[in-house]
Amino acid sequence: MNRNFFAPLAAAVLALTATAAAADTAAERQAKRQENRAERQEERQENRADRQELRQGNRAERQEERQGNRADRQELRQDNREERQAERQGNRAERQERRQKNRAERKE
Repeated sequence: MNRNFFAPLAAAVLALTATAAAADTAAERQAKRQENRAERQEERQENRADRQELRQGNRAERQEERQGNRADRQELRQDNREERQAERQGNRAERQERRQKNRAERKE
């Protein structure tokens, strides 16, 4: 008789325990999903910040390169100006020399 009395009670206790364990497991899974979601969100934010930092660094490098290129072009223009000026002065000197030579020849 004791067995018959306690069997349904034991079954009910086991069922409640299993239900509670299942609820705990579901709550644990939900908590784990939320934790994973939060970790992924944090990782995405860090990645976004890293990409932003890289873009800014690349932008600064390109700007620096453009400024260097600008300075190089300016220097080349200045060199070309000086070369043309020297060439014109040389041409002037040659013309002047030819004129003097021609004058000297005409006087002779």
